[in-house]
Amino acid sequence: MPRSIISMWKVKESIWSVLTSLGVCLIVLAYLLGYRCYIVMSGSMEPQFPTGSLCLVDTRVEFESIGVGDVIVFAQHNGLVTHRVIAVTEDGLETKGDANDISDGIRVTRANFGGKTMGAIPGLGYVLYWLKQPLVQGIGGVVVITVWIWERRRHNGNREND
Repeated sequence: MPRSIISMWKVKESIWSVLTSLGVCLIVLAYLLGYRCYIVMSGSMEPQFPTGSLCLVDTRVEFESIGVGDVIVFAQHNGLVTHRVIAVTEDGLETKGDANDISDGIRVTRANFGGKTMGAIPGLGYVLYWLKQPLVQGIGGVVVITVWIWERRRHNGNREND
């Protein structure tokens, strides 16, 4: 194989490694700073947050700082809900999905408040949901191990030929 192709391949590998490392560092830093990512699983917040969006939530926001119009995350039954605050009362926050006709009928209090939604990336939630599936993770693991073994054998073969 010509040296220019090998050099180009090494540059691509280096760029990919740097980008992957930066991505991991950003995710860890965001987590340490109190940010969490949640997947929108229903259409109750459309059109602002379509189903399958990945929401970035700041968990450090003080409950008392939340006002009408803020989009928050809160625990309800066995899951998390992302809805807009429509009223602030002495009992807590009243919320409603943008696409819903009526309020949720529950009060969000400090106890079940999860954070303030800072933004979302449409469609990225579908990708992360898919990547979390055990079958996909298993196939990914097999591919990574296979490529690693193949590269080691190829590298060792090149050393023996030199």
